[in-house]
Amino acid sequence: MTFVGKGRLNSEAGIAMPAVILVVAILAILAIGSVRTVGDEVKASTQMSQSAKAFYAAEAGVDLIIAT
Repeated sequence: MTFVGKGRLNSEAGIAMPAVILVVAILAILAIGSVRTVGDEVKASTQMSQSAKAFYAAEAGVDLIIAT
């Protein structure tokens, strides 16, 4: 083991950059997963809203036919 200034060992000199790259890669994967999940939720809520509108329109039509 050789020392490289300020008491650091030579084998520990380059650990910061790979650690930062690993953390950034993990955060990027989490961000991509979150964006995809939000997109799926938006699609699902839009479909649910359209389904509810169609149901109530059909129900109003049935009520109109029954009332006349």
